[in-house]
Amino acid sequence: MVCLDTNILIEILREDVDSTELEERLSNQNVCITSVTVFELWCGILLKRKDAERRAFEALLRSLDVLEMDAESAKISAEIYISSRKNGVEIPPLDAMIAGIVRRYGERLVTRDKHFSRIDGLEVVEY
Repeated sequence: MVCLDTNILIEILREDVDSTELEERLSNQNVCITSVTVFELWCGILLKRKDAERRAFEALLRSLDVLEMDAESAKISAEIYISSRKNGVEIPPLDAMIAGIVRRYGERLVTRDKHFSRIDGLEVVEY
């Protein structure tokens, strides 16, 4: 299974990404997102107050598995965040949570954010 980062979902919802190319790259794979991504997208949608975006997101959400943050993924997320701070390349807290959840479940993360590739034990698929 591959997990889509928030930036990929935003591009899909805005139709900024070539869905054919993405579908080809992800063919025959189950796709998921994290509960943190759900939070980030709801924040953006509620700030904009656009019903069309809300409906599109709700429809997309129904088609995806959501990986939840549990105690183990919270611990991994904290380790990622603290390690990045100590190494002088701070990963934003929400991105550390996404990485922790994805790493906890042993999935791959599809993203455009380069800083995820600096996280040990996280398999990143740059798109």
